[in-house]
Amino acid sequence: MPAVFLNTATGTFKYNRTALRSSVRLESLERYDVGTMVIADFHHTPYGCASWPAFWMHGEDWPKNGEIDIFEGWNDNTHGRATLHTTPNCAHDPTGTQTGKVLQETCDSSVNWNAGCSVEDPTPDFYGPTLNKNGGAVFAAMYTTSEISVWRWRRQDVPDDIKSNNPRPELWPTPVATWKSGASCDIDKHFGPQNMIINIAMCGDSDLNTYAQGKCPGKCYDHLLKGSNYKEVYFAINSIKIFKGEPDAVSKPVTATAPGPKLVVPPPGLKPGKPVVPTVPKSPSPIPGKELPSSNTKPGGAAGPPPKDHS
Repeated sequence: MPAVFLNTATGTFKYNRTALRSSVRLESLERYDVGTMVIADFHHTPYGCASWPAFWMHGEDWPKNGEIDIFEGWNDNTHGRATLHTTPNCAHDPTGTQTGKVLQETCDSSVNWNAGCSVEDPTPDFYGPTLNKNGGAVFAAMYTTSEISVWRWRRQDVPDDIKSNNPRPELWPTPVATWKSGASCDIDKHFGPQNMIINIAMCGDSDLNTYAQGKCPGKCYDHLLKGSNYKEVYFAINSIKIFKGEPDAVSKPVTATAPGPKLVVPPPGLKPGKPVVPTVPKSPSPIPGKELPSSNTKPGGAAGPPPKDHS
């Protein structure tokens, strides 16, 4: 199933009353409910000081229907993150098996400056210069009433079932992040149909809070006024594919016995999708940026200083 996006970037920031900068925010026209598998093939992802790129999903009337951050990073960080943001009474289930590091357990967007229940990737291969040097990576997210899980692969490690448009999560390795539905968080209660979003925020709330913690020079707003600073701040996307399966499906680890039933069945006649972003900037100078509205009531933003365990 192809994903259709609409550019919904409307916010800009004003600095010294004269400088304006816009950016990109692509939002899907369709909402995706439980039983959805999203697989994104990124050839290049944004990276650099004053940038805050993300590939994420959120429900209507945020945070009532939840938010799923599949790919996200800030400034010159070298490790990406996956995060959930919800209404109160949802936390990361410690029984879930994953390879990533839990940075925050509560998913409640009203506490901890909307940090969410964030999981950091253990390797630098999936954000920043290493990802781009390796020719990109493939990310997958599964959203069901049983779990929300995120995987990622180096290009040479992408499973054959993904290449053939027949994803089999029960055969995949341990996800980098997984949130199981249960006593800690009832996914069916905290999440609803999701719009998919690709955006590049510039000096947004979380970006500003982490800017000084890295090696970025001066002030965030001063840095972004020079277009040549943004030669790496762009998405080049080979494809984004949507698959529908059982609403209550679960991923299973590989075992010595025969694999379980196929989790996700692609629609008949599915063919590889065309790139969502068809062109790549030819030179560094014309790449613009944008700040999302600075408010902790907006999806993807975190007001105030981040918790100490956020780098």
